[in-house]
Amino acid sequence: MGELKSAFERAMEKAGKLGSLSSEEMKKQEEQRLSTVGRAIADKYLNHGHAQVLKDDIEKFRADEKDVVSRGARLGLAESISFDKGVTAEALDRVAAGLLTLATGNKGVIEELISKVRGLLEELEVELDRTYSNEFGRIESDKRGLLHELGISGSAIAGINVEGSSAWEQIENDLRLQYNAKLELLRRELSQAVV
Repeated sequence: MGELKSAFERAMEKAGKLGSLSSEEMKKQEEQRLSTVGRAIADKYLNHGHAQVLKDDIEKFRADEKDVVSRGARLGLAESISFDKGVTAEALDRVAAGLLTLATGNKGVIEELISKVRGLLEELEVELDRTYSNEFGRIESDKRGLLHELGISGSAIAGINVEGSSAWEQIENDLRLQYNAKLELLRRELSQAVV
């Protein structure tokens, strides 16, 4: 046990020789912590959607901390925009309301960028519908052929779930990836506008 203690003591001595953090390093760490707290507040807001609660949560901080927490929340909101499955116009509205609630300026720029994101989301939905219509017959035929090979046919096949097929999931994921790439430029602009 004495060996462990002496190893611990040696480690403590080495740590003591390294010195403590400079005031600049401590300030940077505190800003990172507060920014992370702001992002957590944004996540909480995205789950419940009450803009006043978002603002109230940030108001709880000291004046010198509010700006960093608010900036972290705004960045968290801007970065949360994604065209992954489940994104809706309502979710985008929630992000926009949060950003505009916390905006310190540039509200017009924020509204314009959100409008462009809405347009891109609508374009994605139209493209998904068009692609689904085009691919439905092919995927359904492939599924029926597979079932026929397995000896399943006739009234045993009530309907083919094209949307649940791996072929459609792959097509949909590929489209969403394409549109997420287009979205990335807008998201970067939005992140710059909210800082």
